[in-house]
Amino acid sequence: MFDVSSLDGRLCQLFIYARGYLPRDVLYHAWRAMEEDEAAARVFHAYQVESGEPFGLRGDLAYFVDYFAPPHGRQLLICQAKVDDSIAGFIWFDDVIPQYRAMANLFFRRKFFGSVAFEAGNMALTFAFEAMSLKTLWALTPWREANAYAKRIGFQPVAVLPQFTLIDQKPTDMHLLRLTVEDYLNGRG
Repeated sequence: MFDVSSLDGRLCQLFIYARGYLPRDVLYHAWRAMEEDEAAARVFHAYQVESGEPFGLRGDLAYFVDYFAPPHGRQLLICQAKVDDSIAGFIWFDDVIPQYRAMANLFFRRKFFGSVAFEAGNMALTFAFEAMSLKTLWALTPWREANAYAKRIGFQPVAVLPQFTLIDQKPTDMHLLRLTVEDYLNGRG
């Protein structure tokens, strides 16, 4: 059985999102943290903006809540910073094949890049490999900072997919990274 105390670190704590088990407005506060950092376009970069959206739907509150609501199969971990009890960011796993693999995703507020994000990432890996019993985690990102973060917590580069996606109508490379449970157990790659 997974010991949830492993999600309580020195700098932050991760909360497993389950509707009805966390405060009713927790998704709103997670979205608000992302909005305050003006990060929705980066977090939801795969959403193709429609012409004629004067305010933009990408990452709006309705999209955000729907994205993390059941039955989409995403496992969301919300990170609370201990320094001020604010939401520092969140990590989620999607495209899950139970007890086999998942895609790892994240958002952290700029002021929590560094030690808090690093600690949260390591606790999320523990959750993925121990609680979810995954064998492999994959990450796919166009962002230099996310690529560096993934490497820092043990992911290994697999490939660069040239012009794999469009971001604001511009062809953009994607970095594919992987972390196996064996590499995790042997010191994270």
